[in-house]
Amino acid sequence: MQDEESVTLGIGQVRDQIGLITQAVEQMDLEGFLAMIDRAEILGPLLEPRQWEASEDGMAEWKLAAQALLKFQEATRPSLEAARQKRGLPVTAAGGEGCGMKTCSGAGGTGPAPSLSLGST
Repeated sequence: MQDEESVTLGIGQVRDQIGLITQAVEQMDLEGFLAMIDRAEILGPLLEPRQWEASEDGMAEWKLAAQALLKFQEATRPSLEAARQKRGLPVTAAGGEGCGMKTCSGAGGTGPAPSLSLGST
């Protein structure tokens, strides 16, 4: 059986890793990536039918992963925005989207999305 100190350390490490993963996924332009896949699915078979056949299976896996990550991104956005608001950081980008790869506007002008910790401080 593990002692209490090692269990607490493990929980802290997992919490930190979840925070890093959440921040990384939030910065991805998944809607844009999925739109590119949709265009490729339409044009690929017409422009490069043989090459398309060879790469189609791999594309389906990437599309499935991106769709799952988009759901994760949408599910975590409210808590990330609440954490930003609590710290006085910009909550949304100019278009109303979350602060991901797009630049955030706020008191300090524009710039990349701020990094934040999801864990308790």
